Parts: sequence; C-alpha cells; structure tokens
Amino acid sequence: MRNFHAILSALLLAGFVRAETATMTVPTVELICKFNTHDKEMPRTFKIGQGFQRIGDYLYITTPMDGTIQYFKWNAQTSKISYVDSVTNPVVDGQTLCAAGGRMYGLGLNVDPRPVREATGFTWYDIEKETGKPIVKGSLPEIGGWGNLITSPDEKDLYFVGSGIQMYWMKIGADGTPTKSASFAGAGIRGNLRMSPDGKNIYSINEGKIGIVDRKPTGEIAYKKAIPLNVPVTDPEAMRLDATPTIAGISPDGRWLYIEVYSGHPRTPCHFNIFKRDPETGDLAFSEGGSDYDPKYNKLATLPFMNLIFAPDGKSGFISTGGDLLQTFRYDEKTGHLTDITSVIVPTDKFGPCLNVSYDAKNNLLFGLGWWQHYAYGDVWNGFWVAKTGTAPAPQRDRSDIKATHAAADAKVTNTDDWPCWRGIHGDGKSPLKGIRKDWTGGLKEVWRVSGLSPVSATWSAPTIKGDKLVVLGKHGWTDEALCFDADKGGEPLWVTQLPGTNGGDSWAGGPTATPYIDGDKVYLSQSNHYVCLNVADGKVVWKQNSFSTGHAPGHSPLVWEDLVILPNVITPDNKWPWLKQVQLCALNKNTGVQVWGYQENSKLRFESYTSPLLLKIDGKDQVVYTATGYACGLDPRTGKPFWEYVLDPKYTTGGLGSPAPLTDGSNLVVSPGFRIAADPASEKDKIPAVVKIENGQAKTVWEGEYRNMWSAGILKNGFVYSFCSDGLYNGARSTFRCVDLLTGTPKWVQANTGSGSLVEVDDYLLCLTYGGDLWLLIPTPDGFKKVTEWTVPLKHENWVVAGAPDIPILPFWTVPVIAHGRLYVRYSDVMICYDLLK
Repeated sequence: MRNFHAILSALLLAGFVRAETATMTVPTVELICKFNTHDKEMPRTFKIGQGFQRIGDYLYITTPMDGTIQYFKWNAQTSKISYVDSVTNPVVDGQTLCAAGGRMYGLGLNVDPRPVREATGFTWYDIEKETGKPIVKGSLPEIGGWGNLITSPDEKDLYFVGSGIQMYWMKIGADGTPTKSASFAGAGIRGNLRMSPDGKNIYSINEGKIGIVDRKPTGEIAYKKAIPLNVPVTDPEAMRLDATPTIAGISPDGRWLYIEVYSGHPRTPCHFNIFKRDPETGDLAFSEGGSDYDPKYNKLATLPFMNLIFAPDGKSGFISTGGDLLQTFRYDEKTGHLTDITSVIVPTDKFGPCLNVSYDAKNNLLFGLGWWQHYAYGDVWNGFWVAKTGTAPAPQRDRSDIKATHAAADAKVTNTDDWPCWRGIHGDGKSPLKGIRKDWTGGLKEVWRVSGLSPVSATWSAPTIKGDKLVVLGKHGWTDEALCFDADKGGEPLWVTQLPGTNGGDSWAGGPTATPYIDGDKVYLSQSNHYVCLNVADGKVVWKQNSFSTGHAPGHSPLVWEDLVILPNVITPDNKWPWLKQVQLCALNKNTGVQVWGYQENSKLRFESYTSPLLLKIDGKDQVVYTATGYACGLDPRTGKPFWEYVLDPKYTTGGLGSPAPLTDGSNLVVSPGFRIAADPASEKDKIPAVVKIENGQAKTVWEGEYRNMWSAGILKNGFVYSFCSDGLYNGARSTFRCVDLLTGTPKWVQANTGSGSLVEVDDYLLCLTYGGDLWLLIPTPDGFKKVTEWTVPLKHENWVVAGAPDIPILPFWTVPVIAHGRLYVRYSDVMICYDLLK
C-alpha cells in the first residue's frame, strides 16, 4: 500500500496564534463531515483512490481500479460532500495530483499492465468553473513515475521526480501548458520532495541519502550533493525491504529539516532525525535523532508517511499521519525539538493513513482522504473527512478525554481476592468468591464505569486487579496505552503510559489484546512489538523487550514465576543482527529484562498462536504449558528444558492461529485447536485430538472428538469440560455450549444455537458472557444445561465492518470477564464497567 501514498505537501494553518495569556494553547480538530465508499451515492467501481487534490469546492481523486478521476463537491452551507461525476484518466496507476493557477497536473506510471489503452505518465487538466469537470489539455507519455509534485510559491514552476529517478523542472506557461526545461539524476533523488520556505532549495530522499538541489529565483535547479541519513542499520535486509524514509517537513524559519524512517518491520526500529539547515547555503548537518525505543521520539518515529503542518505563529502545529489521527505539537526554534505532542482523534470509521490533506485557510478547514484495509480479507475502502480547526488550552494531563462516570464515592470492599493475571491467580479461570447474588432481575448494580480506553481501534485487553490497582491496555490513535485505575472507586486514571504502537488497521483487534500481569510493584504487559515492564506506582518504563506477533495484534499475556517473566514470541539479540532472532518462548529476569533461557520447538513445522503460557501442575511437576495451533509443550520453568512435547498431525493445523488456554486435572490436558479448516471440508464431524495424557515425560492422545472452542478456554470441573464450541465461524447459529467428559470425550449434553462467548467460574457457578453481550449464570452439571439467571449488559454495540465475516452483525464482546473484590469487570473495547456481584 506504500506506493499509494502521495507524500503530503506542507500546509499552513491559519488561526493558531499564541494566546496572550500564560496558558499554553494547542491546535484542535473537530470532525464535521465524513463520506466513505459505503455511501449509496458513491460509484460501485470506486474502491481506493491514490491521488487527491482540492481546487475550490471540488475534490478530485484518481482511482486505479477503473482508470478514472472521480470528483466530488464540498457544500460549506450544509457541511456535506456529494459525488458529482467521473472522467477517463489517461494515467491508470499511481497518479499524484497537484494544483497550480487553478489548473491540475498529474504524475503516474507510464506503463499500463492492462492492455486496455496506452497509459500516460504526465498529464495536465483545465477545470470547468461551473461544473468542476477536469478536462485533459495535454500529456507527456514518456515521463512518468511515483512521487509528489511541488510548485514554486508563485505557481509558475513545477518540480517532480519521474521515471529513471530523474528530477524534472517544468515551466508553466500563461495557458497552463508546462514546458520541460531541465532534468537530472543524482544520489538521494526520488519522489519525496520538499521545498525550503525561502525557495532556495529542494530536498529529496532515497536509499538512505538526502539529495540537496539548489534553486534560483528564475526557477532553474541544479543538483548540489547528497548526505547520509543517521540511522543505525540493524538488519540490512529488513531495512532494505520495508523502510520508508520520508522528509516530514521543514520548519517555517527554514532552520530545521525533519526525517522519519518508518521500518514497518518488527526486526528494525523506526527512526526520527533532525537536521540543521544553513539558510544561506542550504546545506544540512545532522543535529540529533532517535528510535521508537527512545521515549523522546517514540510518538514521532512509529507513524508512517509523516507530514508536519506548522501554524502561522511558527511555534505549533500538527503532525499528520493517519485518517483517524492527527497530533499537535509545540516547536522550539532554538533546538528544533517538537514537544508537547498530543494525539487528536478524528473518528472516521477507521480510515487509515492519509493519502493527502488539503487546508482551507479562509475557513480553517482540513480536508483529508484516507483508506482503510482489513488485512485478513484484503478489503480496501476510501473515505473523505472534513474537520474544523481552532485552538484550545493544552490538556493538563494525558488523555483528558477519558470519561469517568458513576465513580464510587464510598468503596467499602470486604472481599479482597485479586485477579492479577490472565485466567486468574491459578491460571484456571476460577474465582474463590462466595455468596454472589443469584437473581439478576433488574440487572446488576453498576459501581463505576470509564470510557475512552480505545476511542477508534477495537481493543480487547482484559483488566487485571491487585490490591487497589487495576491495569488495563488501550489504544489512542496509533499509540498503545497502559492505564491504571483505582479498582474499587474507578474515576480518572491514576496514570497513563503511552507506548509506540501500530496503525490498528486490523479491526479484529486494532489495539493490544493481551492481559497484563501485576506482580509486586511491577506490571508486565504485551503491546505492539514489545513486552514492557512498568512500575505499578507511576507507570514508568523499567525495561522493554522486542516481540513479534503471529495473530491479530499482540495477544500474548506474560507469565510471572518466582524471579522470571516468561514470554512467547520474543525477538532476542544475537551477535550478528539485533532484533532478528525469533524465539518461541523466552524467560527474562523480571527485574532487569535480561534473558535467562530460550526455547524453540524442535519440529520443522511452524506453529503459530497468539495464546499465552500458563503455569500448571502436571504429572506432579510445576511446568510452563504452552499451546499453539497443532502443538503443545511443558517446560521446566527454571531452565526452559521440555518435560514433554506434543505435535498434532499437520492436517489439523490448517485453521487459524487461535488455541484456547489448556485445562488440566493434573494428568490429562485439553489441547484442542481453537478453530481450523477440516481435513475434509465436506464433513462437519471431522474429529480432532482434544485431550492428551502426560505421564513420565510422554504426551499421548487420550481421545479425538468434535470438541473445539475458539479463543476463550472452557472450565474444567469434576471431570467435565464446560465451554462454548464454535461449530460455526465466530458467532454463527451452529455454535453451541456443551459439557464433555474429560476422559472419554463423550458429550454429556449440547445446548444448540447459543453463539460463542467466554466464561469463568465463581461460587461453584459458571458466569458466561456471550459475544452478543448476554450474561448467564449456569449450574455446572452433567445433567443438562441449567440457567439460573441472565441479564444483558446495557452497552451499545459497534457496527461490524468486515465483509468477510457476515455472521457477525455487531462487534462482539471478546474480552473475558474478570472477577475480583466481589465485583465483576466487563470490558467492551472502549468502555469498562464494574458491577457489584454481592448486592
């Protein structure tokens, strides 16, 4: 998708003037209109746009899917965008649009892979004043390429990089006809062009070098030289394949130039460089920089296709990086530092990285085009957004938009049982709480709730509670967050720690899905490409370790044992390439983050999962048990050496990455894959290994059956397994709830058409939360499905937007409920609610 991104041209924002008071002000953004490919009036052929340009009230998009320019009209009176028409576009792929003198110019590939018509590389258009229709006036078929076009301040000269990495200068005539005046090649020259505010220099970037071009007042340009970026190459192959260097901007005084190198790869960090510019010569000298592992730069270095938008006061502005996210900043002209970076959410139905942005200085409006892609199915959608800009006092704390309602004024808690980690203190999903309320008529009593945990991306991390502290993970824009609340009173967060994240374009789980582990005065968590240790008291980072994800967002919860923290999918440094060596399971010293042991399965098969290790007692030994799709093992927690390993037949490993948490009675272990494609697709009764017996270091199959639940594990009680079984995809009508004999696999009973869900045990009952938001209280008995009471959580469901999952009409309740201190904690992406289970 990278080639679809036109590098955003520098924008000047009007109306952001420093306040005359001591209160710091920052730019604000308020969404007033959005228009996407789901709207009925959008043409069906329109799936994704590449070039975007605004001229007056008209918006223009090049669409490679059908080789047209679609154009739309913005109505300032109604604050709406409407589709007008489309015209044939001579350039099929990759066109970037640019406006000069009320006309439009386009650059794209000059090779058409489809033999429909001859493709053209460079084209210019007139615009009909009454209708906004673009009319082709001329073209240069021999010139083409990827990249942006920039104009001189007087809009009489045009510059771009075409085929062969040639920089072109076009002189624009009085009738709008461009004339090829000069071209040249050189190191560092490619499509990402920026002109200095004084018009003396043009800068480009390519293959780790910044190209410097001199420009005369007549418009004439001459290649000067290239200087290297200051980016440590930790993995040359990954950097070569995935790194995207971008000139993010030049300060309005022309003294500082900013470079971002977005790796897009877990093996290599992202980097942010600041170069000092000599206004007289245009030369650049590296000043400072850092990677996303440096807290000073992590918000700047992890967001691709960065564009700095400076305000007229020269002291503040925006960072444009995504269709649903802008960031505000303050600019220090003495050091070039960008400080006080604050995310501003523009909720646009998950439109991802902006293809382009246009600013209306007269009306203080931002126009943006963004795309959103669901990686699981390859669905790509486009949409516009329009936002009103202004100023406001700087927030006094991080995430001031988190709303706390129904905070408990009096938090008298008599039950102090904690739930400090995934599946509770014993890893079996069971709470020791007794004496819960058995009649939910009228609903459960709400103690407190908070919202704003993940205002755009779907995030499913479950909370963990120890003492009076509750820690949960969220997401704000592209930034992952760890948030700490008073577990009993709720209210505003005690602290919020922001961590470098990813774009969250995968709506299955755009944010972290893992559950933190609170141990003593530390909390351990899994977030985008990192495991992190924080202080519980203040949220400060103690240490950080690289990780990789094999599922939808980071879903692996840490396991703490004695002085170790045990983590799956760790990238450990070796002597050759840091960030390169991937290890299936790794134990680190929990205080220092130093590796103690690593484990890699011996099989040649690759086993993937986003499940978490658990400490279970099996065969008389405490062991770390880890399951993946088609694989299970039990390890010595001190050394990492395997007590036993178990590999399923490859025919059972073809279905997704999910593998529910293992259940055990001390000898037998439930290892069923969560969901899979049957060996015989025509057979819905294809049996799979579900339970193995661990004895004397050997794992042997006990039985095969139809038992298969999805991500949430069941509950093992008195020799029977109770669980939701996903016979249909996700929440299909065929999904059931059943009771299965652990030793034989015989279903004692099956309750049909329940849909899917998760469950925990409390007070000798099963507390179930369905994907539809229904809470059940069941009696765990092999004599049949016995429901004691039920109630529906009063939360509005979000719309599900994935065409590939038609059996989920709404975004499900995926977070497993948590029970601590006599209370039930329910998380639904952006919202978390605490209910009293005793009163």
